[in-house]
Amino acid sequence: MKIFKYELRIEEHQKIGTHVGAQVLDMQCQAGQLVVWMAVDPTMPTVYREFSIVGTGHDIPDGVQTYVATAQQGSLVWHLFDGGEIYS
Repeated sequence: MKIFKYELRIEEHQKIGTHVGAQVLDMQCQAGQLVVWMAVDPTMPTVYREFSIVGTGHDIPDGVQTYVATAQQGSLVWHLFDGGEIYS
């Protein structure tokens, strides 16, 4: 297992390429950029994982599953939700 870091975009839905079975650890703002860390087994096949970034006061989009973390980016506050692995 290794810990990998992935940059996030401020989007309601986004897909990030990672490895099957990756464990989402945390999201924070690093040097002004939102990032998520995952524990991955790099020998596992690649897969996409869906995430949603939701600002405070905004609607949580349909299909959102698991809350991950909250991070501040300047005066903005973002909440990360994990929609799970996508196999299609």
